[in-house]
Amino acid sequence: MTSQPRHHKPVPMADLEQLISQRDTAAAMHSAYATAHLLIGTDTEQDSSRRGTRDEDTIRRFITVVDEVGLDTIAELWKPAPAVSLPGALWRLYALRTWINNNPHEATTWYSAGVTANTSAEAVAGVASPPGPAEVAQAADSILHGVFVGDVSIALARAAAFVSITARGRRLWHSHDLWCRADENIHHFERMAEDLLAVSQLVNRR
Repeated sequence: MTSQPRHHKPVPMADLEQLISQRDTAAAMHSAYATAHLLIGTDTEQDSSRRGTRDEDTIRRFITVVDEVGLDTIAELWKPAPAVSLPGALWRLYALRTWINNNPHEATTWYSAGVTANTSAEAVAGVASPPGPAEVAQAADSILHGVFVGDVSIALARAAAFVSITARGRRLWHSHDLWCRADENIHHFERMAEDLLAVSQLVNRR
């Protein structure tokens, strides 16, 4: 049984530009949680009346920073975070979005195979209509750029459903291939689905 990750209290976002130059591990992790809470609009350390709110001026500044330094640089802040955490989920959304954009045919093929093979796909992660690759990539893009206006917990659950179905399709697609590397990557997909769903449930409870 794994221990629960320690909660990081978001720091004031007075100078977002300094995020890209963090070298201290603790400071970088602090910034990872700060940007994650900022984008999601969830802060367990805040008064409950303020949870789910976002500072629109800071969001606009964040969008400007993303435009100037690139989302790739910002995403590096989230990469070392625990999988079941807000920055960890943002990193996985970033990786998922990148994979879909770079390999649209592969993503569509595996997803279609997973849907076809699973007659109860609608039950995955409690999502009535699992989204396809384009929908997931679009939602991830809007979340990562700070312009998402929907329910993030639902978006994460839908992303988890997509990944779960895609992993199933990928397993079927490679069922004739005993190459262990393919199996290892499939396990990564399955774990990603579990992690995204876990974070969606955490966000939903806040």
